[in-house]
Amino acid sequence: MQVARYFSKNYDKARRKFFAACEVSSTPVERYVNPIAGPDGIELSADVARIGPMSASRLLIMVSGTHGPEFFCGSGCQIGWILEGGGLRLPLDTAVLLVHGINPYGAAWIRRETEDNIDLNRNFLDHSKPHPENAEYAALHDHLLLQDLEGEKRRQSDAALASFRAAQGEIVYMRGLSSGQYSHPDGLYYGGRKSAWSNVTTHAILAKHAAQAKKVALIDYHTGYGPFGYGTLMSMEKGGAALARARRWFGHSLMAPFADAGEQLFTVSGHTYGGYVAALPGAQVTAICLEYGTFDLERDVRVHRQENWLWRSGRTEPSLVRRIKEEFLSQFYPDTLDWKEMIFMRSQQVIGQALNGLAEDDGSVDASV
Repeated sequence: MQVARYFSKNYDKARRKFFAACEVSSTPVERYVNPIAGPDGIELSADVARIGPMSASRLLIMVSGTHGPEFFCGSGCQIGWILEGGGLRLPLDTAVLLVHGINPYGAAWIRRETEDNIDLNRNFLDHSKPHPENAEYAALHDHLLLQDLEGEKRRQSDAALASFRAAQGEIVYMRGLSSGQYSHPDGLYYGGRKSAWSNVTTHAILAKHAAQAKKVALIDYHTGYGPFGYGTLMSMEKGGAALARARRWFGHSLMAPFADAGEQLFTVSGHTYGGYVAALPGAQVTAICLEYGTFDLERDVRVHRQENWLWRSGRTEPSLVRRIKEEFLSQFYPDTLDWKEMIFMRSQQVIGQALNGLAEDDGSVDASV
């Protein structure tokens, strides 16, 4: 297996590979151009390729790049699926929609967030209503945001975080980090006060390509959670028929944090999942997050704080920028062959499960890959 050729750790190279794969498969690409330029002035866009008829009642959507540095994982999986002939084995009345780099700013500039410092995975909610409060994050904010990259102030902020965690417990600490916050625009996990460009673009893509579908499966690629190289499947359903269907399609390895752990432990406001479901009221939607493990949470928080400091400080020294960005990227995209092989094989399996799920009960051809 030579999967390394599907992957890149540079946005422009990944985008060119996606275009090339689509050209080989005679698949046209739609570009939704972001108003912000990338490094060296390159164009940034969410690129969309559809394989299968517009009239298809069953649609599989694969989304990469909700969080910038996680784009490179999903990109390679999408490109590899195309080049290994995935589009040639679709069941009847089925189409696949590949959304490549929905947050192109984050992918190009190696930021989790969008051009507005918005965490896209906390942005899909009704912004005309009062935004959720996150008292735990508010208590953590001043300590999460570094004043200096190193030295006494850094040690003090690290100690304050550790003290809060010890005093309040893991549940409260994680709730502060994971839930999203809408009060500190310069902070981490900021969900925004309006729909981000990537949110608006997502709705435009779905309106064009998914409005006619009756059954929709969606795979959103993420990294940073779980054992190294293992692809954890997550459903954000709280129960009911949608969760039962997801478990039937994807098996016992599927996690359902809202249903299994309860909202006391795991709360996320503005998750993209809710946005997909709300945007497709006429379809049966089965949306899952495919989350690949990399390294531990402590490293995750550390590199995220450092990258946020770099963004806020405006520092541009090449060696400093390179060091912080490379460490941040490596947390979410380990550039090793074993990791790429593991994630690609899992992706192929999950895509097959999703296609088989869409085709269930109607006698269509098995779509395992």
